[in-house]
Amino acid sequence: MRIRSICRLLLLLPVLSGCNILGFEHWSWHQKLTVIVQTPSGEIAGSSVSAVTISRVPTWFGLGDTRGNISTGFSGEAVALQVSPGKYLFAVLEGYGYETAWSAFLPARTKPRNRAETGEAYSQLQYTRTTRVLPPDLYPLLVTFDDVSDPLSLKRVERDDLISAFGEGYSLKSVELTITDEPVTEGVVQKILPWLDDVGRERGTIIPNPPRRLRDAADPSLQYLGPLKFSTELYK
Repeated sequence: MRIRSICRLLLLLPVLSGCNILGFEHWSWHQKLTVIVQTPSGEIAGSSVSAVTISRVPTWFGLGDTRGNISTGFSGEAVALQVSPGKYLFAVLEGYGYETAWSAFLPARTKPRNRAETGEAYSQLQYTRTTRVLPPDLYPLLVTFDDVSDPLSLKRVERDDLISAFGEGYSLKSVELTITDEPVTEGVVQKILPWLDDVGRERGTIIPNPPRRLRDAADPSLQYLGPLKFSTELYK
């Protein structure tokens, strides 16, 4: 009988979460990442909109450590900015998520100290409509491909050295984050990198057979970088 009751309650969770009643809480927002690059011909910008969902169950629900748990969801794709013909700068989803908005829009001095304040902070993020220029420590991983048709040509782009990847006259001007009502970006990256799905199904990482130890990798930041860091819509 107890199991049936729990099952009925689980079926009601989406409704309860949407209404934020009985302690079941739900927050969601769209966040747009914009990358601005200085080129020999002037400034160019590229952006991508992702979706964040956060749900929290009340402290009376669940067993043991699951009481009051928070679950998060994040969907979207990398920023793909064509900086010159056939050459792209990608701001991938590695090092980027709802935590980026948390850090960007909530100064350290106002970080929540308890459960109630945490909920208020999520509500603040959900309803704000503003833009922040991100500090470098909040930048996502930046990468490029020497040849977009060749997964093995993947390489990291240092935020303060776009010249090495793209040539003289290229520099990263800023990275901005906006909480927005714009729809989630879909399909842009797959058009540029049509092999992503096949590579993901074949081996799960862009670089095949990654070394077991980080110190053995030519670039540890790329060792386990997978297609899902370019788009969460793959394999569907």
